[in-house]
Amino acid sequence: MNPLLFPELSSDVEGHVYQDRLYLFGSRDAVEGSKFCQEDYHFASAALDDLEHFSSILSYQKKDDPSNKEELLSLWAPDVVKIDEDYLLFYCLANYPRLGVAKSKKPQGPYTFIGYVRHQDGSYYGKGNDELPFDPALLYEHGRLHLYSGQGIRDSEIESHGGKNKGPLKHYLLSKDGLTILEEAKEVLMDKISART
Repeated sequence: MNPLLFPELSSDVEGHVYQDRLYLFGSRDAVEGSKFCQEDYHFASAALDDLEHFSSILSYQKKDDPSNKEELLSLWAPDVVKIDEDYLLFYCLANYPRLGVAKSKKPQGPYTFIGYVRHQDGSYYGKGNDELPFDPALLYEHGRLHLYSGQGIRDSEIESHGGKNKGPLKHYLLSKDGLTILEEAKEVLMDKISART
């Protein structure tokens, strides 16, 4: 089984090795879908010594997010990070101003919703002056949890239709449980790149 092409198309995949297995965490596109990321998360894994045989399970459903019980919003590309004995899934719903966190004891899941990332004042990350949460990436090292979110460039199409901007790639330092921003955003990539002549 090719985990990137079957049974649905995986996109924006993050690969991690946990317990001698390669895990692939990504959004899922329906084969004949009308838009991206229409499917629930099905995370694939394979033993490092047998990368021809992947297994895949239903890991998290759109309706598992309490703001999406009617499954109207797609699940954009996620990431998973291991902290102590837990695995934390970070994800965002399509054009929705919150970043969700779910937890599992196993890398493949299933995952259970535990909350949304918030600023220290209790407001949701993604509200107010924040850019729209987009395709999070996580790094946990030396007891510090780093969140990267954004697409690195402005999305003029979204802006021109009055939508919220995904914005430049930014770095945040999170609490160990993943739910609170301890250090506010630092821009990682330039918002505008000027051509050299």
